[in-house]
Amino acid sequence: MHCTVENLFADGEWAILEWSDPNGLRGCGFFQVRLPTAHRGTCAFF
Repeated sequence: MHCTVENLFADGEWAILEWSDPNGLRGCGFFQVRLPTAHRGTCAFF
């Protein structure tokens, strides 16, 4: 399935993605984005 992003909204650590596909279907998704927190003496790789 191939979708096209119609809108992308972000507020703080939350984002909303609105999409449509070639068949005319539309939808949205809600995402919580958190950046990794590095603590002293540790390192994180993602």
